[in-house]
Amino acid sequence: MASSDRPPFYDDDEGTAQIRISQLPSPIKSSEHPYLIVYGGDDAGRMIPITDELTVGRSRQAGLPLTGEGVSRIHARLFRKGGQTFVEDLGSTNGTRLNGDELQAAAILKDGDHIQVGVNLILKFSLQDEAQVRFQQQLYEAALRDPLTKAYNRRALLERLETDLSFSLRHGSPLALLLFDLDRFKQVNDTYGHLAGDHVLREFALVVGGTVRKEDMFARYGGEEFAMVCRSTDITRGTQLAERIRGLVEDRTITHDGQRIPVTVSVGVACAWPEATVDGLIQRADDMLFLAKDGGRNRVVFHP
Repeated sequence: MASSDRPPFYDDDEGTAQIRISQLPSPIKSSEHPYLIVYGGDDAGRMIPITDELTVGRSRQAGLPLTGEGVSRIHARLFRKGGQTFVEDLGSTNGTRLNGDELQAAAILKDGDHIQVGVNLILKFSLQDEAQVRFQQQLYEAALRDPLTKAYNRRALLERLETDLSFSLRHGSPLALLLFDLDRFKQVNDTYGHLAGDHVLREFALVVGGTVRKEDMFARYGGEEFAMVCRSTDITRGTQLAERIRGLVEDRTITHDGQRIPVTVSVGVACAWPEATVDGLIQRADDMLFLAKDGGRNRVVFHP
């Protein structure tokens, strides 16, 4: 290369283009916004924006509902004033701590501060730009989602079920659990191949996903088993929903590599009862699912 053709600041000795800092474009300054990141508990990894005010507590009416030992119904609040973010305890039973010290009055938060509510639930105050928020949300979702079907995973289901059952028992509101099992799924894999089986699982998740309300949760429980937790849903409405999904699956045309794959599903339905436990509710729905499969498959059986 002729010297006249070399780029500016070309170093003959090292053969590396050197550029002065003054020639670099100014870094993009992205706007940072205040967030809370949950450390521990059912919502570990969740990131919540703080706008004008955010309440934290066990109640569903809280801006950030949290479950944890020693968390009060409305435990603390964060609020914005004069461009700064403050935290204050709201008369909680066990108090609120900021970086290990118990809060006596509203305190200004700094990036990286740790807020403790209850016995050991930690919330980190953080200033985040849009790219950081997207990345954190992707990490949070990845930890809770089944990679194949994009439904929630078993861990997320059990955590949600524990929270919803606790609320149901305290307030006497109905709660339904639906367990699904794709009929003769091993035969699908043996006949059409495992790629076709994966396709069937994804298609089933799409069918059910179209029926899920915002307040409900649909999850892959394991293998070809799925579950749906339905808030404020009694046995009649839960059974109607299960029957609707069963019909939608039966009517769905699923093809893979030009071959039509017939798919049906069996469903067991159970509802919370006084003194129910998570394991007990799952077992009751599973018993109903067994009866559905034992009774000929492609049917719904509910606990009366």
